[in-house]
Amino acid sequence: IAFQAKQLKNIDRLHSKQEWFCHRGILIYYGKNESDKRLGPPSYYDSRCQYQNQRASLSLRFRNENLNKLDIIGMIITLIDNAGLIQSHEQVTYIPIHDCNTKINIYLLYRDRPKDTTKNYTIR
Repeated sequence: IAFQAKQLKNIDRLHSKQEWFCHRGILIYYGKNESDKRLGPPSYYDSRCQYQNQRASLSLRFRNENLNKLDIIGMIITLIDNAGLIQSHEQVTYIPIHDCNTKINIYLLYRDRPKDTTKNYTIR
């Protein structure tokens, strides 16, 4: 992909573009109209990635004691509310010969912003 740098002709245009700066991601311009798009992490939201989404954090570490080195284990980890609605999910693939004693950090985002404090949540 080739990118072409352009010098802005008007300093006012520069300031107007900076107003839409993405705090936690990358602001890109694309197309003939130079439309802007923000590429930010899912844990941040809103038009400028200025708000942090609430999330449940989970750290896992597996030890290879009784597994064959050629086994592959796939897991789907979900954050579920008390009504049974899946709020978030993450897929993890564990390969003992490669991932033994590797720490896996998982961040499961709540669907509601802010999270609904009237609900109870479970990680499965």
